[in-house]
Amino acid sequence: MTKKLFQTLAVTCLLLLGCSNTDEDNCNVVSCRTSSLIYQNINRPFTSIYGSHNDYSGKIFFDYNGDKIVTIHGGLQTILLGVNQSGYALSDYVTTNITYEGSTVIVDTNSDYPDEFVIQNQKLVSRRTKGQHYPFSMITYTYEYLNDLIIERLDNQITCKYYFTNGNLQKVEYYKNLDANTFYKQRELILSNFDNSDNLLKGLFFVEGAFYKAFCQNNYQKVEINEYFHENEELILYSTYSTTNHFNTNENGISEIFEIQCN
Repeated sequence: MTKKLFQTLAVTCLLLLGCSNTDEDNCNVVSCRTSSLIYQNINRPFTSIYGSHNDYSGKIFFDYNGDKIVTIHGGLQTILLGVNQSGYALSDYVTTNITYEGSTVIVDTNSDYPDEFVIQNQKLVSRRTKGQHYPFSMITYTYEYLNDLIIERLDNQITCKYYFTNGNLQKVEYYKNLDANTFYKQRELILSNFDNSDNLLKGLFFVEGAFYKAFCQNNYQKVEINEYFHENEELILYSTYSTTNHFNTNENGISEIFEIQCN
């Protein structure tokens, strides 16, 4: 059995499977396990300490219009834990609508601040999202590609550096700016234990939880996060986090992370 995998700029993965070179089916990714994702709101994979709805499927699901994802069902939602306290839960009842304007992908979760991603040739050019500080406004990150390094900037200041090996994102360094000329590493994300199967969310930066995954050719199985503080011009490690999953592949070499549906 032969297999060829193509990923299009139109943000869908087309999988060609057949018993011969002339017997081919077009296939779409219709779901992905959330245990393989990293949610930026909580800066790590979602774990049980945050809870989830009792009937949660453990997946996000994709609807298509032709070859484009137009709706994502399921995901992370904010929940009230008490007076002036909130947390997060995974739910099947979260709905995200996706629209397209040329190379711009607009992500709307019924918010006054929809995210916008400019993606060209499977490369992220810019990301527009809501700022973290009140009064809220939209801010835009830009991305510069330098061989095995991507530099993320906000207002011309470096916010992250993305390091690559063999087509996979290996490390992200997050920087805190003290002033226009001084910044230091505040946190690092390390991805490892990559499998040999194709990552079917490559290039889909707009899928919540799949931002880092979208940079990868294969599927990481280990996530490490180190956090630092800056004292007397020295970096001091004060917090570490690590989690490891193992995902099997099927007879066609596709990771069990994904569910595929063929026409």
